[in-house]
Formats: sequence, C-alpha cells, structure tokens
Amino acid sequence: MNKVAIARCLSYNKEDVERGIKEVVKYFGDHGNGLGNYVKNGDRVLIKPNLLLASKPESCVTTHPSLIREIIYQVQDAGGKVTIGDSPGGPNNLSYIKLAYSRAGIQKVALETGAKLNEDLSYEYVSFPNGKAIKKAKICKFVLNADKIITVPKLKTHMFTTFSGACKVQYGYIPGLEKSIYHGKFKEPYSFSELILDIVERFPPNFVFMDGIMGMEGDGPNAGRPKKVGVIIGGEDPISVDIAALSIINIEPNNVPYIANAVKRKLTTGKISDIQILGERIEDVKVLDYKRPGSYKSSPVANAFRVLGRFVTPFISPKPYPLSNCTGCGICEVNCPKKIIRIVSEGNRKRAKVGTFGCIRCYCCHEMCPNKAMGLKKFYQVSTK
Repeated sequence: MNKVAIARCLSYNKEDVERGIKEVVKYFGDHGNGLGNYVKNGDRVLIKPNLLLASKPESCVTTHPSLIREIIYQVQDAGGKVTIGDSPGGPNNLSYIKLAYSRAGIQKVALETGAKLNEDLSYEYVSFPNGKAIKKAKICKFVLNADKIITVPKLKTHMFTTFSGACKVQYGYIPGLEKSIYHGKFKEPYSFSELILDIVERFPPNFVFMDGIMGMEGDGPNAGRPKKVGVIIGGEDPISVDIAALSIINIEPNNVPYIANAVKRKLTTGKISDIQILGERIEDVKVLDYKRPGSYKSSPVANAFRVLGRFVTPFISPKPYPLSNCTGCGICEVNCPKKIIRIVSEGNRKRAKVGTFGCIRCYCCHEMCPNKAMGLKKFYQVSTK
C-alpha cells in the first residue's frame, strides 16, 4: 500500500515550512536522518518545481520558493548536490528561463543556499519502450543528468487535465515549445494523459513534496484564483499524492483523466481508501468549496467524453477568446499547437484573434497568457466574428 503524508502548514513563514517539510519526511522512516533515506552523499539531486511561466509567488501559479529553500537544505544535509531545474512553457531560451527563475523567487533561493540553477537548454531523444502514447521523446538533459529527482508541484486546477499536481509537473521534462507539439498530437485530455503517464512511469521521482499551502482554484493553471488549503503533501508515488490532494479539494479522482487512465493501467485503484494516509486526516483538512475548472466534467459526462473524445469536445468544452486587456504580445500565437491564433491590428492597438474553426481546447493560450487575457465561453456563446 502506498503511503502519503499530510502536514498542516498555514503560511510560507520559514519556521512553518521547515516544520511542515520535516513532519512529512518523518513518516518515511527518517529516524532523524531527514532525506537521508533518499539522498546519499555526492548524489546529484534535481529539485523540479512547477515554473509554468514567469510569475510571482503570490499569484500561486508557481511553486513557492520557501518550500524549495527548505527542501534544498534537507538535501544538502544528506550530502546531495542540488540543481533546481524546469523547462517552462513557451520559448526554450535562456533569457526566458532566467526571467522565470527570477520572478518566481527561485533565483534568490539559489543564491541563499548555493544550489545550482539549471541553464542547460539541451535535450536528448529518449526511448519509451513501454510507452502507450510515445516510443521516443525529447527529454531535457538536466533530468537525465540527475541521480535523484524530487518534484515540488503546486496544487492547482487545470482547464485541460482538470488537475495539475505531482504527475502533470513532470511534463516539464519536455523542452519548451515541444510541449505544444504534443498538445497538437494528443488533442483531448484522455489521450494526452497517456503521454503524462508514460513520462511518470519512465522517470518516477524519488520523492514528491506538493505545495498545498496556497493552491489555485477555478480556471487554472494560470488564470484561476489563489485559494488557501494549508497543507504540504508528500510521498514516493506521484499518483497517490495526487489522489490525496484531489480528495482534499473535493474532486473525485476518477474524474481526472490521467487518474482514470492510471486505473486502467493498474497503477492505482483511484481510491483514497487504498492509500495509507499519515499525519493529518483528509476529513480534517478538506476544502469543500474549492472551485473546479470551467471544463470540469462529472462522472457521467466524463465517461461519455472518454469514449467520444474529440467528437464532443467543441460542444461541451469552453472555447478561448481574447479579453479587452489583451495586449497582442503574441505568446498565445506562439504556443497554439494548431496555429489558429494570429495577432491583428485594430486601430492603434494589437490583439489576438482566435480562428472560428480548428480549436482543440488544449487551453495552451489560456494557460500561457501573462496578462490572463484569454476568456472562456461555451460554443453557443462564442461570436463567429
């Protein structure tokens, strides 16, 4: 039986986070050894946060730097050599990655702790012999160069996959805009989720610490709203960590595409009762009013969607459209896998325009917009102009 530990943590104060991280680790046989069960002297340890885009910590889009700081200290105490790395969405260039590190507060943490920030943009083709969605993929070298991997996802809803947590964070192993290519290939959530599970199985993390102190509800992973949950969730199995997190925010795990697919792969039962919960009880930290994404589908609809997929997507999933605060920056145009978004001039300003046909509802534009200027409407509400 997989174990998941839940520690109550109500703020990002250094003392609270240190206490929360240590509370999680103690349930995994640390015997006063901290992360010594997972990290040995001299190990090259990758700490992989969620750095979706260049966003400040208070937006709750990225993993909060206070967790990264404390985990680095724990790894260093065990003798590990830390590299912090991620490949955010958007262009795979050094200036953008540096901006993401800086804005998310990760650069400051690296300076404080002496940890290395990954600036290697190279990748290698890696085989996935047991992959169901892919048999080969580009994987960032900073992942391949690590002896141990600790992921630190952010607890967030997600318009495309319903939830962004310990499994989805590993999509950051794929470099830059290569991600949008896969969105174009796997057009609906259940086929895309097979890709996520291929990555999870091929590169299982050694440990997961989920930042659930402040989560994101609603239309995440970028345009939702910050929501206090007050927990740090940890464990060895990312699927089990996600099931625990979903149970806390009152979302049925089997309504999340990659959890449903994991059940089919027999990687989990999808039931919280089959996971050993340590520390805080689920019912004591449950958030009943956590807002689900606008694309959320309850069990009957989710089952139909699983079968009919792309045939029903245009009719039951919202379509993105530019809001009045669109600046025409072009990030949505670059990230659209179907290339149906273009930047047009209207008078003395520029704005994005989404094509009438061809949208696959991957929500890359909505996810990557730095100004949260992509709205969402049902098919019967969207103008064809």
